[in-house]
Amino acid sequence: MEQAPAPVPAAPPPAPSFSEVLRLVQSGQEPPGVRRPRASPTGDTPTASRLPPPAKPWAGRPLEHGSAHR
Repeated sequence: MEQAPAPVPAAPPPAPSFSEVLRLVQSGQEPPGVRRPRASPTGDTPTASRLPPPAKPWAGRPLEHGSAHR
């Protein structure tokens, strides 16, 4: 019994050009392929960060007395 070859997925349509997207936006239409996340504010109180702030490049370890380069 022979298996039929797996169907080849169709290539996605070409992305619209910038001028086409601009024309759509200016006319109040939505460009194709735009995804809208289902995100909404929760109203919860923000939580404090648990990570320490990153070290600043200029705030390295302090120089020991007498070890400065001359």
